[in-house]
Amino acid sequence: MEFSTSDIRQLETDGIGPVRAERQLALLRAGQTWTKLERPCCPGDGIIQFDRRELAVLDRYFEQAIADERLIRFVPASGAASRMFSQLYADRATFEAFRSPHPREDAPGSELALRRFFDSLTQFAFY
Repeated sequence: MEFSTSDIRQLETDGIGPVRAERQLALLRAGQTWTKLERPCCPGDGIIQFDRRELAVLDRYFEQAIADERLIRFVPASGAASRMFSQLYADRATFEAFRSPHPREDAPGSELALRRFFDSLTQFAFY
């Protein structure tokens, strides 16, 4: 493909050389390639399982991050994941209410959705 002067200026601004741009365009023209899966991932084969001691340590790190206000947002990489994890965008008050084992009678929908998410966690493929 022949790039215009304007195209080349834009590529340079974005830090992309013409060769790289050509390669990216070729990938787009070729279309998506499909991966043939050999087997599902399982513990010991791509999946790490934490024992209770490790989970306790991670939980303490998480609680400290909350206390230090270092947790700001969860940003999934795809639109499907954005919808799948939308309940995790809840505000701090919802997470605080979620700490109670049971929802209040007047619990907002965001809290109930967060509870449904965690109640269904074992049904997710990544569990």
